Amino acid sequence: GGAHWEPIWKVSANIMASEHQNCLEGVIPNLKRLSLPAMSHYITAEISISKEKKFQLLTLIDTPGLVDGEGVYPFDLNEVLIWLGEQADLILIFFDPVGKANCKRLLDIVLKLKDTRGDNLHFYLSNANLLTNSNESKNVILNIIQEMNLYPGLGGYASNIQAFYIPNPKKSNRYVNQIDKLCATIDEKVDQTVENALKQLEKDCDQIIELITKQFKQSKQNSISNLKI
Repeated sequence: GGAHWEPIWKVSANIMASEHQNCLEGVIPNLKRLSLPAMSHYITAEISISKEKKFQLLTLIDTPGLVDGEGVYPFDLNEVLIWLGEQADLILIFFDPVGKANCKRLLDIVLKLKDTRGDNLHFYLSNANLLTNSNESKNVILNIIQEMNLYPGLGGYASNIQAFYIPNPKKSNRYVNQIDKLCATIDEKVDQTVENALKQLEKDCDQIIELITKQFKQSKQNSISNLKI
């Protein structure tokens, strides 16, 4: 959570042949709907050079923390965030223990996404190492659960909230860290998406072969008919 709004989101695209990080202008092809003049200065895109694990197969869209307020923008912010959620294979919702992410504004959007993207919603307590101890972490998660239970249909997700943080190799990591489970969720979705893409490719190839075979037979039949004439 937080009140910082620029950029509205950061798009990270990953390519193999890159030796440094680049910042791009404009919107990548599958997000062309966001090419609105009023939004141009709210978007940045970066290319990452990381080749770790399956990172090259990911496009990460980082949106800001939502806090209650009356911020006015030259476009419908809620509509844009809901549209982005509908395009995503995974929707990762991070509750910041020192922010106000478990607020009405955020959960109203999540509630709308639940109807169409419910299977893709995952909830996490981020920056868990900022808390004093594991008991405080449990209390924060309990407060989030109580807040989510006020929204029809969100209570079922509350019991699966996981706490994580980015470990600091220079410090002792004495807090419970479930970042491996977060990474496993992403890996599983990547594998599933690749498998679905390969299955679709196989179907497309079969259709192309069928079409070519049909056209070939028709052409051969036409040639025979012409010879008879």
